[in-house]
Amino acid sequence: TLKPIPPVNYDGSPDSRAFHQFLTEGTAYIKDGQVERKRRVFILAHYLKGRAREFYVREVSGDPYRWRLREFFMELFNYCFPVNFRMEQRAKLNKCYQNNKTVREYIYELSELWNMIGDVEDRQKVTRLWTGLSLTIQAELWKKELNPESSSFREVRNAAEIIEIAHSVPAHQHDKDKATPGSGGPSGNGHPNNRREEGRHRNRDRQNRNSPKGEGGSHKRHDDRHQWRSSPLSKKPDRLSPAEKERHAAEGLCYVCHQAGHISRNCPDRTTVKKVGTGNKPPGMHNFSIHVDLSE
Repeated sequence: TLKPIPPVNYDGSPDSRAFHQFLTEGTAYIKDGQVERKRRVFILAHYLKGRAREFYVREVSGDPYRWRLREFFMELFNYCFPVNFRMEQRAKLNKCYQNNKTVREYIYELSELWNMIGDVEDRQKVTRLWTGLSLTIQAELWKKELNPESSSFREVRNAAEIIEIAHSVPAHQHDKDKATPGSGGPSGNGHPNNRREEGRHRNRDRQNRNSPKGEGGSHKRHDDRHQWRSSPLSKKPDRLSPAEKERHAAEGLCYVCHQAGHISRNCPDRTTVKKVGTGNKPPGMHNFSIHVDLSE
């Protein structure tokens, strides 16, 4: 078996947490050590210092075996703490609200005040817990069909903690989605963006199908113009140097085709237009004729 752990010494300072620590640890120590009831106060006296030890010497040491544990702690508290201490704790209790604290932190603060005040009824604890919670949690408690006049402290506490967790999930998920790059919505999978792309492709295809057939001719004419610009006939003749011009003039040669028999402005290479896509045939003219049979 484990050896009982002795309590931390208490010096009698008006510190509610230090007093409560000595109370809980001292009670556990004597119960784990199976100390007789009439010897419990005498054993705990070994862990009293300062003002607390002074109380034991003045009030208890004359007959320590007649003191019971509950009575000893109450008188020790009254001796070490101010007379109006409980009134101050009640005033703090009335002003204690959840505010920015979590549900557990709020309940812990209430429990400390209740321990110092003492003798607080269970129904008063439930009512104080309920009215001190945030209005959002109170509204959700009513939706869960709980009531401060009939529900237990455990029911209200457990429900409030669950509501708090439920309210924290959407905000956390929303921040996560906003931090995710390329997300297309709450799911973060980008599907809405894909649907918009598909819609644009469908609209483009629909416009192409509904466009008039004459647009094909315009594209063809555009291609013909492009071919005409890129054809060799459209290129300008190379510019001759002054020496070459003198030689062409002396020999009677054309400045364009470099052949004799004509001058450059009458050069066939300059005045002849070659239609693209017709080979060496002349451009000609379309003839729409009607043949009439006069034989009877």
